[in-house]
Amino acid sequence: MIPKKVYKKSNISNVGNKLKLVFNRGENVSKQTKKIVSLLNKQGSHHLQGSYEHIEMGQILKGIGSVINSLTYFISAIAGISLFIAGIGVMNMMYISVSERTREIGIRLAIGATPKNILFQFLLEAVLLTGIGGLIGFGIGGGLAWLISLFLPFRAVIGVGSFLLAFCVSTFVGILFGILPAKNAANKNLIDILR
Repeated sequence: MIPKKVYKKSNISNVGNKLKLVFNRGENVSKQTKKIVSLLNKQGSHHLQGSYEHIEMGQILKGIGSVINSLTYFISAIAGISLFIAGIGVMNMMYISVSERTREIGIRLAIGATPKNILFQFLLEAVLLTGIGGLIGFGIGGGLAWLISLFLPFRAVIGVGSFLLAFCVSTFVGILFGILPAKNAANKNLIDILR
């Protein structure tokens, strides 16, 4: 920021049609900018050719942040739908596994396994299925991010938090969508199975 007299007497007013202002920390940028624009509209070297306008970087950054938030919500919605569909697929696979292994369930119940043991067995299978799938997906995603970053001026950074989040979400999907088939397996009647 330069004094008014210096601005009027110097050739700064003739250099281009832009003026870059840097304010000290803590100043009211909006208020100061409005004062400067008002002064330029009254006394600026181009005030007869039209009005001066100002662009605040804070407003631009808010707009960019809003767009990024919208994209984040959109991608999150797609991820949520994908997880739901994948969970339904896991549940169907587990139901098929339960129906094909009815004799195994009957034999295990006959030799002393409790319904709780059967429940935990099938639930563990569902969690292992989704957990391993999550690890494979994380590996493929991390590899693609690394590969793409080779062609960009910045590097992809994948932290431990991202890994833990991916693993926890995939495990949660396994528990959520594996519980019903596991309960179905645990509630099978030994007499009906052995007929």
